[in-house]
Amino acid sequence: MKGSWRIAQIAGVRLYVHWTVLILSGWFALIQMRLDDAAADNVRRLAEGTGLALMVLVCLLLHEAAHAVVAWRHGIGTQEVTLLPLGGVARLEATPEEPTQELWIALAGPAVHLAIAGGIYGLLDDQAAAMPWSALTLTGGPFLLKLMAANLALGVLNLLPAMPLDGGRVLRAVLAFGTDYAQATRVAAGLGYVLCVASAALGLFSNPLWLFVSLAVLAGAKAEAHTVQTQAALGNARVRQAMRRRLRTVTEDETLADVVGEVVAGEQLDFPVVRDERLVGMLFQKDLLRKLSDEGRSVRVSEVLRRAPALRPTQDLADACQVLRELGCTSLPVVQDGHLVGLLTLKNMAQWTTLYAALHLGSGAVHDDDEQAEQLVSLMR
Repeated sequence: MKGSWRIAQIAGVRLYVHWTVLILSGWFALIQMRLDDAAADNVRRLAEGTGLALMVLVCLLLHEAAHAVVAWRHGIGTQEVTLLPLGGVARLEATPEEPTQELWIALAGPAVHLAIAGGIYGLLDDQAAAMPWSALTLTGGPFLLKLMAANLALGVLNLLPAMPLDGGRVLRAVLAFGTDYAQATRVAAGLGYVLCVASAALGLFSNPLWLFVSLAVLAGAKAEAHTVQTQAALGNARVRQAMRRRLRTVTEDETLADVVGEVVAGEQLDFPVVRDERLVGMLFQKDLLRKLSDEGRSVRVSEVLRRAPALRPTQDLADACQVLRELGCTSLPVVQDGHLVGLLTLKNMAQWTTLYAALHLGSGAVHDDDEQAEQLVSLMR
Protein backbone atom coordinates (compact mmCIF):
# COMPACT_ATOMS: atom_id res chain seq x y z
CA MET A 1 0.00 0.00 0.00
CA LYS A 2 1.31 3.49 -0.85
CA GLY A 3 2.66 5.43 2.12
CA SER A 4 3.61 2.32 4.10
CA TRP A 5 6.99 1.23 5.44
CA ARG A 6 8.15 -2.29 6.14
CA ILE A 7 9.18 -2.61 9.80
CA ALA A 8 9.48 -6.34 10.43
CA GLN A 9 8.83 -9.88 9.26
CA ILE A 10 7.20 -12.20 11.78
CA ALA A 11 6.69 -15.92 11.08
CA GLY A 12 7.13 -15.23 7.38
CA VAL A 13 4.54 -12.41 7.35
CA ARG A 14 5.81 -9.00 6.23
CA LEU A 15 4.66 -6.22 8.53
CA TYR A 16 4.11 -2.67 7.22
CA VAL A 17 2.92 0.46 9.00
CA HIS A 18 1.02 3.27 7.27
CA TRP A 19 2.25 6.81 7.83
CA THR A 20 -1.07 7.85 9.40
CA VAL A 21 -0.40 5.43 12.27
CA LEU A 22 2.90 7.14 13.09
CA ILE A 23 1.35 10.62 12.90
CA LEU A 24 -1.58 9.63 15.12
CA SER A 25 0.67 7.89 17.65
CA GLY A 26 2.89 10.96 17.96
CA TRP A 27 -0.09 13.30 18.16
CA PHE A 28 -1.73 11.13 20.81
CA ALA A 29 1.42 11.22 22.93
CA LEU A 30 1.86 15.00 22.60
CA ILE A 31 -1.70 15.98 23.54
CA GLN A 32 -1.17 14.45 26.97
CA MET A 33 0.98 17.49 27.84
CA ARG A 34 -0.52 20.67 29.35
CA LEU A 35 0.79 24.20 29.09
CA ASP A 36 0.00 25.03 32.73
CA ASP A 37 1.84 21.98 34.14
CA ALA A 38 5.42 21.86 35.34
CA ALA A 39 8.07 20.48 32.99
CA ALA A 40 8.47 17.34 35.09
CA ASP A 41 4.73 16.65 34.95
CA ASN A 42 4.70 17.12 31.18
CA VAL A 43 7.58 14.70 30.77
CA ARG A 44 5.63 12.16 32.80
CA ARG A 45 2.51 12.77 30.75
CA LEU A 46 4.44 12.46 27.49
CA ALA A 47 5.95 9.17 28.65
CA GLU A 48 2.52 7.87 29.65
CA GLY A 49 1.01 8.96 26.33
CA THR A 50 3.84 7.30 24.41
CA GLY A 51 3.37 4.10 26.41
CA LEU A 52 -0.36 4.16 25.75
CA ALA A 53 0.18 4.69 22.00
CA LEU A 54 2.61 1.76 21.94
CA MET A 55 0.16 -0.46 23.81
CA VAL A 56 -2.57 0.40 21.29
CA LEU A 57 -0.17 -0.57 18.49
CA VAL A 58 0.44 -3.90 20.24
CA CYS A 59 -3.33 -4.42 20.40
CA LEU A 60 -3.56 -3.69 16.66
CA LEU A 61 -0.84 -6.28 16.05
CA LEU A 62 -2.80 -8.84 18.08
CA HIS A 63 -5.87 -7.90 16.03
CA GLU A 64 -4.05 -8.70 12.78
CA ALA A 65 -2.44 -11.81 14.29
CA ALA A 66 -5.94 -13.12 15.02
CA HIS A 67 -6.90 -12.66 11.37
CA ALA A 68 -3.76 -14.54 10.30
CA VAL A 69 -4.32 -17.43 12.75
CA VAL A 70 -7.95 -17.95 11.76
CA ALA A 71 -7.00 -17.75 8.06
CA TRP A 72 -4.27 -20.34 8.70
CA ARG A 73 -6.83 -22.60 10.38
CA HIS A 74 -8.76 -22.47 7.11
CA GLY A 75 -5.66 -23.34 5.09
CA ILE A 76 -4.92 -19.78 3.90
CA GLY A 77 -1.54 -18.17 4.53
CA THR A 78 -0.92 -14.47 5.09
CA GLN A 79 1.65 -12.64 2.95
CA GLU A 80 1.73 -9.25 4.60
CA VAL A 81 -0.07 -6.96 7.03
CA THR A 82 -0.29 -3.16 6.83
CA LEU A 83 -1.24 -1.43 10.09
CA LEU A 84 -3.80 1.40 9.85
CA PRO A 85 -5.22 3.58 12.66
CA LEU A 86 -8.36 1.44 13.05
CA GLY A 87 -6.79 -1.94 12.37
CA GLY A 88 -5.04 -3.00 9.22
CA VAL A 89 -5.15 -4.67 5.84
CA ALA A 90 -4.01 -8.31 5.70
CA ARG A 91 -3.03 -9.63 2.28
CA LEU A 92 -3.88 -13.32 2.16
CA GLU A 93 -2.22 -15.82 -0.17
CA ALA A 94 -5.61 -16.80 -1.56
CA THR A 95 -9.19 -15.62 -1.51
CA PRO A 96 -11.33 -17.59 0.96
CA GLU A 97 -13.26 -20.22 -1.01
CA GLU A 98 -16.40 -19.90 1.11
CA PRO A 99 -18.01 -16.68 2.41
CA THR A 100 -18.25 -18.29 5.86
CA GLN A 101 -14.45 -18.53 5.95
CA GLU A 102 -14.05 -14.80 5.38
CA LEU A 103 -16.79 -14.16 7.93
CA TRP A 104 -14.85 -15.91 10.70
CA ILE A 105 -11.54 -14.41 9.60
CA ALA A 106 -13.03 -10.90 9.67
CA LEU A 107 -14.72 -11.26 13.06
CA ALA A 108 -11.50 -12.47 14.71
CA GLY A 109 -10.01 -8.95 14.76
CA PRO A 110 -12.78 -7.05 16.60
CA ALA A 111 -13.17 -10.04 18.95
CA VAL A 112 -9.57 -9.52 20.09
CA HIS A 113 -10.20 -5.86 21.02
CA LEU A 114 -13.38 -6.73 22.91
CA ALA A 115 -11.58 -9.56 24.73
CA ILE A 116 -8.71 -7.22 25.70
CA ALA A 117 -11.22 -4.63 26.97
CA GLY A 118 -12.98 -7.32 29.01
CA GLY A 119 -9.67 -8.53 30.45
CA ILE A 120 -8.65 -4.99 31.45
CA TYR A 121 -12.03 -4.39 33.09
CA GLY A 122 -11.40 -7.42 35.29
CA LEU A 123 -8.12 -5.85 36.45
CA LEU A 124 -9.59 -2.45 37.42
CA ASP A 125 -10.09 -1.54 41.06
CA ASP A 126 -13.55 -0.61 42.29
CA GLN A 127 -12.91 3.14 42.07
CA ALA A 128 -11.70 3.01 38.43
CA ALA A 129 -14.44 0.60 37.39
CA ALA A 130 -17.08 2.91 38.84
CA MET A 131 -15.76 6.01 37.05
CA PRO A 132 -18.42 7.40 34.67
CA TRP A 133 -17.57 7.18 30.97
CA SER A 134 -18.32 10.88 30.59
CA ALA A 135 -15.26 11.64 32.73
CA LEU A 136 -12.97 9.69 30.44
CA THR A 137 -11.07 11.65 27.76
CA LEU A 138 -7.97 11.10 25.63
CA THR A 139 -5.98 13.10 28.17
CA GLY A 140 -7.63 12.14 31.44
CA GLY A 141 -8.34 9.07 33.52
CA PRO A 142 -6.27 6.07 34.64
CA PHE A 143 -3.92 4.43 32.13
CA LEU A 144 -5.73 1.08 32.09
CA LEU A 145 -9.13 2.69 31.75
CA LYS A 146 -7.98 4.67 28.70
CA LEU A 147 -6.48 1.50 27.19
CA MET A 148 -9.76 -0.34 27.80
CA ALA A 149 -11.74 2.48 26.19
CA ALA A 150 -9.39 2.50 23.18
CA ASN A 151 -9.94 -1.24 22.65
CA LEU A 152 -13.70 -0.90 23.00
CA ALA A 153 -13.68 1.91 20.45
CA LEU A 154 -11.49 -0.10 18.05
CA GLY A 155 -13.70 -3.17 18.45
CA VAL A 156 -16.91 -1.27 17.76
CA LEU A 157 -15.55 0.91 14.93
CA ASN A 158 -14.11 -2.12 13.17
CA LEU A 159 -17.61 -3.60 12.96
CA LEU A 160 -18.85 -0.72 10.78
CA PRO A 161 -19.91 -2.22 7.41
CA ALA A 162 -17.34 -0.45 5.24
CA MET A 163 -13.99 -1.40 3.71
CA PRO A 164 -11.26 -1.66 4.88
CA LEU A 165 -12.81 -2.22 8.31
CA ASP A 166 -13.62 -5.76 9.37
CA GLY A 167 -17.31 -4.94 9.26
CA GLY A 168 -16.83 -4.27 5.55
CA ARG A 169 -15.36 -7.75 5.14
CA VAL A 170 -18.29 -9.19 7.06
CA LEU A 171 -20.63 -7.33 4.70
CA ARG A 172 -18.67 -8.63 1.70
CA ALA A 173 -18.94 -12.19 3.01
CA VAL A 174 -22.70 -11.83 3.46
CA LEU A 175 -23.15 -10.29 0.00
CA ALA A 176 -20.96 -13.02 -1.54
CA PHE A 177 -23.67 -15.57 -0.74
CA GLY A 178 -25.79 -13.95 -3.46
CA THR A 179 -23.34 -12.25 -5.83
CA ASP A 180 -19.76 -12.54 -7.09
CA TYR A 181 -16.81 -11.63 -4.90
CA ALA A 182 -15.70 -8.63 -7.00
CA GLN A 183 -19.17 -7.06 -6.92
CA ALA A 184 -19.44 -7.62 -3.16
CA THR A 185 -16.05 -5.92 -2.74
CA ARG A 186 -17.14 -2.89 -4.78
CA VAL A 187 -20.21 -2.42 -2.57
CA ALA A 188 -18.20 -2.68 0.66
CA ALA A 189 -15.43 -0.43 -0.71
CA GLY A 190 -18.07 2.10 -1.81
CA LEU A 191 -19.34 2.29 1.76
CA GLY A 192 -15.71 2.76 2.77
CA TYR A 193 -15.59 5.91 0.66
CA VAL A 194 -18.78 7.11 2.38
CA LEU A 195 -17.13 6.51 5.76
CA CYS A 196 -14.08 8.41 4.50
CA VAL A 197 -16.21 11.47 3.69
CA ALA A 198 -17.98 11.26 7.07
CA SER A 199 -14.63 11.02 8.88
CA ALA A 200 -13.29 14.01 6.96
CA ALA A 201 -16.37 16.05 7.92
CA LEU A 202 -15.85 15.15 11.58
CA GLY A 203 -12.24 16.20 11.26
CA LEU A 204 -13.13 19.57 9.78
CA PHE A 205 -15.87 20.45 12.25
CA SER A 206 -14.80 18.69 15.44
CA ASN A 207 -11.64 16.65 16.05
CA PRO A 208 -8.70 16.77 13.57
CA LEU A 209 -7.99 13.15 14.51
CA TRP A 210 -10.72 12.08 12.11
CA LEU A 211 -8.91 13.63 9.14
CA PHE A 212 -6.11 11.09 9.54
CA VAL A 213 -8.63 8.30 10.04
CA SER A 214 -10.32 9.42 6.81
CA LEU A 215 -7.04 9.22 4.87
CA ALA A 216 -6.29 5.75 6.26
CA VAL A 217 -9.78 4.47 5.42
CA LEU A 218 -9.47 5.85 1.88
CA ALA A 219 -6.08 4.18 1.38
CA GLY A 220 -7.35 0.88 2.73
CA ALA A 221 -10.54 0.89 0.66
CA LYS A 222 -8.60 1.64 -2.54
CA ALA A 223 -6.03 -1.06 -1.79
CA GLU A 224 -8.71 -3.67 -1.17
CA ALA A 225 -10.62 -2.79 -4.34
CA HIS A 226 -7.41 -2.86 -6.42
CA THR A 227 -6.37 -6.22 -4.98
CA VAL A 228 -9.65 -7.93 -5.77
CA GLN A 229 -9.79 -6.35 -9.23
CA THR A 230 -6.28 -7.59 -10.01
CA GLN A 231 -6.94 -11.08 -8.67
CA ALA A 232 -10.18 -11.29 -10.65
CA ALA A 233 -8.44 -10.25 -13.85
CA LEU A 234 -5.59 -12.72 -13.37
CA GLY A 235 -7.93 -15.53 -12.47
CA ASN A 236 -9.96 -15.19 -15.67
CA ALA A 237 -7.17 -14.96 -18.22
CA ARG A 238 -4.54 -17.02 -20.00
CA VAL A 239 -0.94 -16.07 -20.67
CA ARG A 240 -1.62 -15.62 -24.41
CA GLN A 241 -4.09 -12.82 -23.64
CA ALA A 242 -1.54 -10.67 -21.79
CA MET A 243 1.79 -11.61 -23.35
CA ARG A 244 3.86 -9.31 -25.56
CA ARG A 245 4.00 -10.65 -29.12
CA ARG A 246 6.25 -8.09 -30.80
CA LEU A 247 9.57 -8.36 -29.07
CA ARG A 248 13.29 -7.97 -29.58
CA THR A 249 15.40 -11.08 -29.15
CA VAL A 250 19.18 -11.20 -28.82
CA THR A 251 21.83 -13.79 -29.62
CA GLU A 252 24.64 -15.05 -27.45
CA ASP A 253 27.28 -13.34 -29.63
CA GLU A 254 25.85 -9.83 -29.29
CA THR A 255 27.39 -7.42 -26.78
CA LEU A 256 25.68 -5.38 -24.11
CA ALA A 257 26.36 -2.30 -26.25
CA ASP A 258 23.98 -3.75 -28.84
CA VAL A 259 21.20 -3.99 -26.26
CA VAL A 260 21.65 -0.76 -24.30
CA GLY A 261 19.75 1.30 -26.87
CA GLU A 262 16.67 -0.91 -26.48
CA VAL A 263 16.76 -0.48 -22.70
CA VAL A 264 17.09 3.29 -22.98
CA ALA A 265 14.11 3.41 -25.37
CA GLY A 266 12.10 1.68 -22.67
CA GLU A 267 10.14 -0.48 -25.07
CA GLN A 268 11.56 -3.69 -23.62
CA LEU A 269 13.63 -4.27 -20.49
CA ASP A 270 14.28 -8.04 -20.52
CA PHE A 271 15.31 -9.96 -23.64
CA PRO A 272 14.94 -13.62 -24.69
CA VAL A 273 18.23 -15.07 -25.91
CA VAL A 274 17.86 -17.35 -28.94
CA ARG A 275 20.05 -19.68 -30.98
CA ASP A 276 18.73 -20.93 -34.32
CA GLU A 277 15.29 -19.60 -33.35
CA ARG A 278 15.34 -21.69 -30.17
CA LEU A 279 15.22 -20.15 -26.70
CA VAL A 280 18.42 -20.64 -24.69
CA GLY A 281 17.91 -18.16 -21.83
CA MET A 282 16.98 -14.65 -20.74
CA LEU A 283 18.94 -11.42 -20.47
CA PHE A 284 17.37 -9.59 -17.53
CA GLN A 285 17.73 -5.85 -17.12
CA LYS A 286 19.12 -6.08 -13.58
CA ASP A 287 21.87 -8.47 -14.75
CA LEU A 288 22.63 -6.27 -17.75
CA LEU A 289 23.00 -3.14 -15.60
CA ARG A 290 25.18 -4.90 -13.05
CA LYS A 291 27.51 -6.27 -15.74
CA LEU A 292 27.68 -2.89 -17.49
CA SER A 293 28.74 -1.27 -14.23
CA ASP A 294 31.36 -3.91 -13.46
CA GLU A 295 32.88 -4.74 -16.85
CA GLY A 296 31.57 -2.34 -19.51
CA ARG A 297 29.71 -2.49 -22.82
CA SER A 298 31.91 -5.06 -24.58
CA VAL A 299 30.67 -8.02 -22.52
CA ARG A 300 28.88 -10.66 -24.60
CA VAL A 301 25.31 -11.69 -23.87
CA SER A 302 26.47 -15.31 -23.40
CA GLU A 303 28.28 -14.19 -20.21
CA VAL A 304 25.16 -12.61 -18.72
CA LEU A 305 22.24 -14.75 -19.85
CA ARG A 306 20.33 -16.72 -17.26
CA ARG A 307 18.39 -19.94 -17.65
CA ALA A 308 14.71 -19.34 -17.06
CA PRO A 309 11.62 -21.53 -17.24
CA ALA A 310 9.24 -20.91 -20.12
CA LEU A 311 5.53 -20.31 -19.80
CA ARG A 312 2.84 -21.82 -22.03
CA PRO A 313 0.33 -19.65 -23.94
CA THR A 314 -2.57 -21.62 -22.43
CA GLN A 315 -1.28 -21.37 -18.86
CA ASP A 316 -3.43 -19.51 -16.32
CA LEU A 317 -2.24 -15.94 -15.87
CA ALA A 318 -2.59 -16.33 -12.10
CA ASP A 319 -0.25 -19.35 -12.20
CA ALA A 320 2.22 -17.38 -14.30
CA CYS A 321 2.14 -14.56 -11.74
CA GLN A 322 2.94 -17.11 -9.04
CA VAL A 323 5.94 -18.38 -11.05
CA LEU A 324 7.21 -14.82 -11.50
CA ARG A 325 6.85 -14.22 -7.77
CA GLU A 326 8.73 -17.37 -6.80
CA LEU A 327 11.60 -16.56 -9.18
CA GLY A 328 11.69 -12.85 -8.38
CA CYS A 329 11.41 -11.97 -12.10
CA THR A 330 9.46 -9.24 -13.88
CA SER A 331 9.17 -11.16 -17.17
CA LEU A 332 9.39 -14.68 -18.59
CA PRO A 333 9.42 -16.12 -22.13
CA VAL A 334 6.38 -17.88 -23.60
CA VAL A 335 7.10 -20.98 -25.71
CA GLN A 336 4.84 -23.19 -27.83
CA ASP A 337 6.05 -26.35 -29.59
CA GLY A 338 9.63 -25.38 -28.85
CA HIS A 339 9.34 -21.94 -30.46
CA LEU A 340 9.36 -18.55 -28.74
CA VAL A 341 5.95 -16.94 -29.26
CA GLY A 342 5.92 -14.10 -26.74
CA LEU A 343 7.13 -12.50 -23.53
CA LEU A 344 5.00 -12.05 -20.43
CA THR A 345 5.98 -8.91 -18.51
CA LEU A 346 4.73 -7.16 -15.41
CA LYS A 347 3.73 -4.17 -17.54
CA ASN A 348 1.67 -6.34 -19.88
CA MET A 349 -0.15 -7.91 -16.95
CA ALA A 350 -0.87 -4.44 -15.57
CA GLN A 351 -2.29 -3.41 -18.94
CA TRP A 352 -4.40 -6.54 -18.99
CA THR A 353 -5.94 -5.82 -15.56
CA THR A 354 -6.72 -2.26 -16.68
CA LEU A 355 -8.41 -3.59 -19.84
CA TYR A 356 -10.32 -6.17 -17.79
CA ALA A 357 -11.59 -3.44 -15.48
CA ALA A 358 -12.79 -1.36 -18.44
CA LEU A 359 -14.62 -4.31 -20.01
CA HIS A 360 -16.09 -5.97 -16.92
CA LEU A 361 -16.14 -3.53 -14.01
CA GLY A 362 -17.01 -0.20 -15.60
CA SER A 363 -15.08 3.03 -15.86
CA GLY A 364 -15.25 3.70 -12.12
CA ALA A 365 -12.96 0.75 -11.47
CA VAL A 366 -10.32 1.61 -14.07
CA HIS A 367 -6.92 2.67 -12.77
CA ASP A 368 -3.76 3.57 -14.63
CA ASP A 369 -1.09 1.00 -15.44
CA ASP A 370 1.28 2.32 -12.78
CA GLU A 371 -1.29 1.61 -10.05
CA GLN A 372 -1.97 -1.83 -11.47
CA ALA A 373 1.75 -2.56 -11.77
CA GLU A 374 2.24 -1.56 -8.14
CA GLN A 375 -0.59 -3.88 -7.17
CA LEU A 376 1.00 -6.74 -9.13
CA VAL A 377 4.34 -6.09 -7.46
CA SER A 378 2.70 -6.27 -4.04
CA LEU A 379 1.06 -9.56 -4.99
CA MET A 380 4.46 -10.85 -6.10
CA ARG A 381 6.42 -9.85 -2.98
